[in-house]
Amino acid sequence: MKYLLTALLSLVYSNAPAFDLENHKYNDFEGTIDNKHQIYISLYPSEDGTIKGHYFYKNDEKKINLIGKYREDKISLEELDQNGVTFSATFEGKLSTDDRDRFRGLKTTITTRNSLDFNLSLAAVGSADWGRRYSAMGAESDEEVEIFAGKIKQAIILSNYEWLSNQISYPINLSIKGKQKKIKNKAAFLKFAPIAFTSLFKNKLFKYRTIDMFSNSTGVMIGTGEIWMSYVGNKVNGLFTLKVIGINN
Repeated sequence: MKYLLTALLSLVYSNAPAFDLENHKYNDFEGTIDNKHQIYISLYPSEDGTIKGHYFYKNDEKKINLIGKYREDKISLEELDQNGVTFSATFEGKLSTDDRDRFRGLKTTITTRNSLDFNLSLAAVGSADWGRRYSAMGAESDEEVEIFAGKIKQAIILSNYEWLSNQISYPINLSIKGKQKKIKNKAAFLKFAPIAFTSLFKNKLFKYRTIDMFSNSTGVMIGTGEIWMSYVGNKVNGLFTLKVIGINN
């Protein structure tokens, strides 16, 4: 069955023109496995044809490391286990372009030899060193930023405003019943947060990931800019702390 699927996929994609991965950049794809499990894959290629990367499921957000290689439009990836050693699955696919730049092929589990098709579209390309996606804003650790973002998202959804109030860089603006209000301190934030963070806003935030987020020299954002975070303070005196610097509710 695997070989039949591979042949069919090759026939479908063979006539589509391909695009190139950008070396030493994060090539981020989003799409599905088996047309139902939403995933994100980030590939970081080098000139020698090798690839580092990872992927995660939307409903899980646990990174699974990948290593592999590419040549022209063909990409072969091997999924590493939790210890980063044993190959537990492979991705074999091709790059192509129609209405979007795509990466499509088969994911095969090593132990069962079960194969599922995957269909991904290029979502973004980001410039940064491998393992330092957020370095433009001064981050030394991707993990630190993503853990913080996850806590911020959870605090808003669960209305944990006391904890959240200590993670804000004041003053900060909040939209209160359609009007912008400058929040100058913790007391003001605790007063207006229950009004600002509506169920509609929380439901929107719930759908956004806190891994492989967009970032620039200003900071990193959750979603389409609903929450902005960055380091505040001075590295010299040690008071260089991740804070929420913008809220677009």
